[in-house]
Amino acid sequence: EHYIPYIRDAVARGYIVIAPEYRGSLGYGRAHYDAIDYGGAEVDDVTSAVGILRSRYPDVDPTRIGIIGWSHGGMIALLAVTRFPTLFRTAVSIVPVTNLLHRLARKGVDAQLREIDPHHRFGGTPSEKPDVYLQRSPLFHVDQLRIPLLVHVAANDDDVTFDEASQLVDALRSRK
Repeated sequence: EHYIPYIRDAVARGYIVIAPEYRGSLGYGRAHYDAIDYGGAEVDDVTSAVGILRSRYPDVDPTRIGIIGWSHGGMIALLAVTRFPTLFRTAVSIVPVTNLLHRLARKGVDAQLREIDPHHRFGGTPSEKPDVYLQRSPLFHVDQLRIPLLVHVAANDDDVTFDEASQLVDALRSRK
């Protein structure tokens, strides 16, 4: 419910907003929670929502479709707009997870893997499968960004710390 004011504001400005509950979200049952694929198939789920929206509402202006996400959802939004650079017109990413390598190093590989890859979909640790972690880390894909992006970071977030999220801001600033 706390997302509703943001969605209302975007809709009032004429945007269509896709804010789905991704795999691994709480409150949708165990099967949905266990289907987590951190930075993988959940991004495909979100991007496929655009096709569903357009097939059901063919008069939707594709230049008015945006995406927004917080934390893990912010990471999904970033991966969606870098993997599919023209699918959305704009994006908002609030305290996004940006760099899985940094995150696991800071929070502990074993503890984080239990949270982000409980079913071993990554195929190994960062030292065993670095390409998987790089591919699922938005920080390493900022060169693919082609649309306006609003990023919010916070100094008081206990999960996505300022040092993690600010890496993305620095990378974007360096590319203007």
